[in-house]
Amino acid sequence: MDGLDELSENEPNEKEGGYPMICDAQVHTPAVAERPERADPPNSWAGSIGKESLSSEMAAAGVDRAVLVPVDGRVDECLEWSRQEPGQYTVVAPLPPDTCLQSFDQVLTDISLLMERGCRGVRISCFTEEDIERFDRGDMDVVFRAAEALEVPFMILAASRLGSMHRIAEQFPGLKLCIDHMGIIPRHKYPDFGPLLSDLLPLADFPNVVVKLTQIIRAVDESFPYPGLHQPIQRVVDAFGPHRAFWGSDLTVYPNPYPECVELFRLALAGLSHQDLNLVMGDSICSWLSWP
Repeated sequence: MDGLDELSENEPNEKEGGYPMICDAQVHTPAVAERPERADPPNSWAGSIGKESLSSEMAAAGVDRAVLVPVDGRVDECLEWSRQEPGQYTVVAPLPPDTCLQSFDQVLTDISLLMERGCRGVRISCFTEEDIERFDRGDMDVVFRAAEALEVPFMILAASRLGSMHRIAEQFPGLKLCIDHMGIIPRHKYPDFGPLLSDLLPLADFPNVVVKLTQIIRAVDESFPYPGLHQPIQRVVDAFGPHRAFWGSDLTVYPNPYPECVELFRLALAGLSHQDLNLVMGDSICSWLSWP
């Protein structure tokens, strides 16, 4: 966690015009023929995006960098993007949920190979009933233990088991654990974020836990500037601090203009110092992933 602490001592990382360096903490890539690019139609949850389209969208929104999460096992293609544009793209590789059925040594080997190939972290999604049952039984612990041993950044989507993350954070204190999507359940609408935050915010007590503020725009039935999200965003950043709260879009499920997702955080976090906004918008996720 030292890299995050060191950021507060550095000068703000700003672009010309005074805006922070912006890094999207999650975009699913590459384009997949049978899936529409982005959320087209808007109710689609299986979108994708190609390099040309993503680069164009990023330029229009003022987004400098993106963390790529490969779809359909296409890690090599995403790694090629990062090799071609190392300052613009990096990769966090998804692990199949049944990784937990392997031995500890095999999981260590699998994660090590991904990192050697150029990935900067791994991610697992506990979304199906079977995945959640494995999580509840503790089967996933072998994966947490391996990522902890290797000191590899680990992102997890297990929103319906957010309360159980307290055990994971405590049992694996060296695990660099990222809670995806602010803990929301994808496709679920939140007229009241109170119960969700009551589970999420206590995780801020664990210094090894960070949170991605991604996909949250789809959690409200509102249009820009999404007033119902301002207070939850502010409360999460207040609790975790700007070093441990990461802006992002999960762009392929976001049907609205990309710049709105950037501007939402400038509005919601208007009370932050310029330096702290820089951290949330990009510096912190890059430091957490050891991405210079």
